[in-house]
Amino acid sequence: MNERIAKLYDQATILEGNGDYVAGELDPVKFAELIVRDTLDQVAEFSRLTKAYQTQGIDPEIDVTREVLKNYGFTRFPRS
Repeated sequence: MNERIAKLYDQATILEGNGDYVAGELDPVKFAELIVRDTLDQVAEFSRLTKAYQTQGIDPEIDVTREVLKNYGFTRFPRS
């Protein structure tokens, strides 16, 4: 599993009342929210970088989709 996804998975793992992880118990809503939030954070960062380069007269040619997919360990968009 991609390290970035594994980190989000761990954050979405359901905890028992004493703070211990419940083995294999994932909160799918929280996991989805974390992935969306992380993706939006990446897009915002690429947008910030693009604007910073453009103010210097540089065309960074950032393919945001490709970069986000790469950050999650994909080389292309997975089709089901």
